[in-house]
Amino acid sequence: MDDDHICEKEVCSWWKSSVFVILLLFCFIFLGIFFSGYSVFGHEGYSPIRIAMNAWPGYSHHTFLALENGFFEEEGVDVEINMFNEYMDSLNAFRDGKVDGFFGVYSDAISLAAEGYPVSVVYVSDFSNGGDVIMASPNVRNVSNLKGRTVSVAELNSFSHLFVLDLLEKNGLNENDVNIVVVPEPEVLKMLELGYIDAGHTFEPFQSEAIAKGYNLIASSADVPGSIVDVLVVRKDVAQNHPEKVKGVIEGLFLAERFLVENPEQSRSYISERTGVTSYDLNEELKGIKILNREENKDIFNETKAFSLYARGEFIVDFFMKKGVISEPVDLDELIDSRFVLD
Repeated sequence: MDDDHICEKEVCSWWKSSVFVILLLFCFIFLGIFFSGYSVFGHEGYSPIRIAMNAWPGYSHHTFLALENGFFEEEGVDVEINMFNEYMDSLNAFRDGKVDGFFGVYSDAISLAAEGYPVSVVYVSDFSNGGDVIMASPNVRNVSNLKGRTVSVAELNSFSHLFVLDLLEKNGLNENDVNIVVVPEPEVLKMLELGYIDAGHTFEPFQSEAIAKGYNLIASSADVPGSIVDVLVVRKDVAQNHPEKVKGVIEGLFLAERFLVENPEQSRSYISERTGVTSYDLNEELKGIKILNREENKDIFNETKAFSLYARGEFIVDFFMKKGVISEPVDLDELIDSRFVLD
């Protein structure tokens, strides 16, 4: 056999081996794409819905229970919870497109819509009914004493800011009567101790820590009912393109809320283990919070009800317009997606 023929056989063998390797690599790539949650045709498969959340008990407690008891899985949805220490970090994660939804305050959902973010409010988790408070220095006895003093909010033009302004107006003051500064809720006690602020917006467990050190609770969200409503916000494209996922999340939360009511001791035990908060403190946290069940969600999404997301939304929009926070009214019909609760 001549050398040229031998070379041709070697080239042919090399070519067949190379084709085999290429085909094998292609198969691995195909399988990798498929099992990562997407098919080669671009349809979404098993990718989770990602939700940002901080530790506010109004929504974190029954979300933890839904995860622990497999309620989301029962409803056919994979939920990935991204936890943040501070509320504003979870809001910013949503704003930056890192998650599909977040638990937040209704007024912040309105602010996002005013900024041009395509968002949908799909579920109401709770009302703050005393759960948010103003802690103040020992020499400050009430909200009226805040005139000329420094008061902190979690972030400017946020629900925290709205809450403080609501309280000021109720007590005959306005924003010009105080010096507003930004301090995250967990840092309020520290800033009080340093003398950086005279009062600030916070909640449990920081509220109890401040009281134990001699600081005064001078006002709460119970003094301005309905000022803080917590909701689940999702991107509008998620609500439109994957309604079954959004519906599954909400149904899982309803199951968890019912479990929390029917199994309080078991629920508190798990949440205490999950969060490191004692059962006693859990009870204290929940005293100032009203978690909404299915029927209560139907009521608040019903436009004809006296206290609905529409009525409260009009109040917030009007408030923000007067304060110059937003320049144009927000279309509440575009913001509120009631089908997941009412259908």
